[in-house]
Amino acid sequence: MRIGQIITIVADRKFGFIRTEHFREDVFFHFSTLKNINPKRLWVGQDVEFELDELLRINKQQLEAILVQEPAKPLSYKLEEEIVPEFRAAHHPKARRRKPSWKSQATPNSEPTEHSVEAEHSVEAELEGNNGSAESASPDSFPETT
Repeated sequence: MRIGQIITIVADRKFGFIRTEHFREDVFFHFSTLKNINPKRLWVGQDVEFELDELLRINKQQLEAILVQEPAKPLSYKLEEEIVPEFRAAHHPKARRRKPSWKSQATPNSEPTEHSVEAEHSVEAELEGNNGSAESASPDSFPETT
């Protein structure tokens, strides 16, 4: 059984068409092929299960249903927003007011923070601990090569 959706109903001539994902063309059905469905209760957009006449499809390249019935299981259930407003997604009121965490980090033009001041002191202490080795590595102290 294939699944499709009724797209056209011509009640006075007792036929209609079903659109399905399996074929490019629409499937024709007559009201006499309906099983356990009242033709007066058919509507456009209704999901149905159907069987095709395979011989007609192969020989004449036509799509015609030989059996149309309601699906055994419900295919989908759609909730309307007006009916169930609790299911509507809502964000916290302060969600956009929070600043990103990366903006709290210090920028080069800002005042030094406690962490950056400690880092500068530790670098100065290392240089003093080398007894002026930083000064001895100046470009003037290298021997000239010719």
